[in-house]
Amino acid sequence: GADATDGTANVYTYNGSSWSSISDQADTPTTGAGFLVYVFSDDNNDNSAEGFPKTISLSGSEHTATVSVTTAESTWNFLGNPFTHSIDADKLSLGGSGSGTNDKYETVVYVWDNASGAFKSYDASTDSGTLAGGLIEPFQGFFIQSKYRENSCSFNEFWKLRRLRF
Repeated sequence: GADATDGTANVYTYNGSSWSSISDQADTPTTGAGFLVYVFSDDNNDNSAEGFPKTISLSGSEHTATVSVTTAESTWNFLGNPFTHSIDADKLSLGGSGSGTNDKYETVVYVWDNASGAFKSYDASTDSGTLAGGLIEPFQGFFIQSKYRENSCSFNEFWKLRRLRF
């Protein structure tokens, strides 16, 4: 679906040690896995930059069931919030309930903040960090480190933060 099929890839996934490109539109990333999208300023490949901001639209239904993704052992994993609502990083880091301990993952999550050019972090064990409220925004990618073995990270529907309407 690209204007130039011989160009450089602009969608990437992370396998725990390096980035790899998704070279074909049919190569759909796994739900719950994070992916990086580089957006070019030239919308129509005419060597003239149309500028920013850009809008990326999605279609389809929101996930209503648990979304599980396999994570690599003893390394960094790049995951993505699969919901149209923010999720609480406490749910990831503390075993899904927001309380107790988790034997799968370290308690810190990292989210890239393009505005500052740095990672924001949240540590569930101390309820502190630069990621406001420990909230992972809809479809936002984040890094979390597995402790020692291959795991499955399950994003549960009850993790979604819902806004109250009055």
